[in-house]
Amino acid sequence: FRFSALTWGTSLFKLQGPYGVTGLAWRRDQELFEKWKAGKTGFPFVDAGMRELAATGYISHLHRQCCAAFLVRDLQLDWRMGAEHFEGTLLDHTPDANWGNWAYRILQ
Repeated sequence: FRFSALTWGTSLFKLQGPYGVTGLAWRRDQELFEKWKAGKTGFPFVDAGMRELAATGYISHLHRQCCAAFLVRDLQLDWRMGAEHFEGTLLDHTPDANWGNWAYRILQ
């Protein structure tokens, strides 16, 4: 994502993302977001990943993708909230990969 991020510029951080996705109704429900961050969504696989992230600062790539997809597709929360949380919590994040992966989540 490094070279893509250079091409996308600041569009990477906008609600529509670098691909200009429209037609999605994003929510900014802080209570639901806090449950997701704390691993208390009621979905064991997602909760396990988020608890691992909170406890260790790490989470496998596949688990990152699943937790991100859950936030975007199931909870319909603003994807940038998740990207910011991962950026501030992951010990091994890089901005281009983190934001690029989150932006990709809104396409699917």
